[in-house]
Amino acid sequence: MAEMRDTQLGDPTLAPPSRKALNNLVTSWAGLTVIIEHPWFDLDNKAAERALRPAVVARKNFYGSGSEWSAVLAANMQGLLMTSRHWKLHVRRWLQGYPQAFSDAGGRAVAAWRCCACRPMA
Repeated sequence: MAEMRDTQLGDPTLAPPSRKALNNLVTSWAGLTVIIEHPWFDLDNKAAERALRPAVVARKNFYGSGSEWSAVLAANMQGLLMTSRHWKLHVRRWLQGYPQAFSDAGGRAVAAWRCCACRPMA
């Protein structure tokens, strides 16, 4: 495919729109072929888009109520829930344990906090 692209780019009679498309192909070739070297990468982001859908719908509903703080809270909680789902953490245990560790640390973020909440859900 790269050879065909280069051959066509060498043609002086190539139409400008085609030349532009082939030059874009040259520019983004490394990104387009990354799947060959790393086949475990997803070809699309449909999983991420599906995960964001509830947050988007909720945000629209909460903004409709005229209460901006509730929309911000909902967005933050959705981010927390999606992150914990991604890492397979038990959300209830985390929500019960981390605030206590935060308080014990004098109100500072607890970067290396570990407890039963960090174990994956069964």
